[in-house]
Amino acid sequence: MPRGGLGFSVPCVSPDMFPHQQFGALRMLVELVGAGRVRLGSDDPFDMGDDDPVEMPAAAGLTPAQTAQIASATATGFFRLDA
Repeated sequence: MPRGGLGFSVPCVSPDMFPHQQFGALRMLVELVGAGRVRLGSDDPFDMGDDDPVEMPAAAGLTPAQTAQIASATATGFFRLDA
């Protein structure tokens, strides 16, 4: 994966706020750009967002392959950690 490029931020939305749209933005982003261009991030150490962001892709209904790509493989390639 090339470095740089366009970045996206998909905030974790509380299920109490919009239960029917909680994961819609993530699914739409993966459909538009592919799981290989989406990586997991957090606002840690700040107390906001999802309590378990690693589970978010699977909870959004993405495939195990897409979940693994977003949770690990995209960042591994981006930061060239597999070389």
